[in-house]
Amino acid sequence: MLQGKLLAVVALTVGLAAASVYATRLGYAPIYLTHDEVNFSLQSVSIAQTARLLAWHPDAAIATLAAPLDRDAEFEDSNFVKVVTDRAGWALYFSRAPIPWPRDGGRPDARRHIGLYAYRAGGLKAISAAPPCALEEVEKLEQLRALWLGYRIIVADAAEPPSPHVDTEEDLARIRRMLERSAPSDAR
Repeated sequence: MLQGKLLAVVALTVGLAAASVYATRLGYAPIYLTHDEVNFSLQSVSIAQTARLLAWHPDAAIATLAAPLDRDAEFEDSNFVKVVTDRAGWALYFSRAPIPWPRDGGRPDARRHIGLYAYRAGGLKAISAAPPCALEEVEKLEQLRALWLGYRIIVADAAEPPSPHVDTEEDLARIRRMLERSAPSDAR
């Protein structure tokens, strides 16, 4: 049994406010997938990993996952949200900008944030009730509101590769091609 009634449903939502509605109506916090992460199944290793991560860190209001950024293009792409953590895995900052910035050149070991969150119900309600902060308004990243309010976010490396994200028309076309190739021949 997970502590604090933190997991009982998986919800695909389009924002922090929508996830908070689930917590308010149901009395527990959902696992929240951002709308640009398209390939998680309900049996996903990442979903279970995120829920366990929150259960194992009682000081965390939110748990989430990250994966290495393997290509320079991803590091430079503002659609790939980057995350920097301390040595224990606590989030220091999320950004659409290339972070950490390699002042002396090269490319650092950067990590992509995966849009999958587990919330404690109380934290989710408080964070969603607060107005957006200036950092959130600039970056368009809701998790910055949580950090600005002083809530802790624990981040772990994902046990499975991240799903393809969909942020642009090109991404959508790529996902459609991928789905068409994977569909059974009688379904085409």
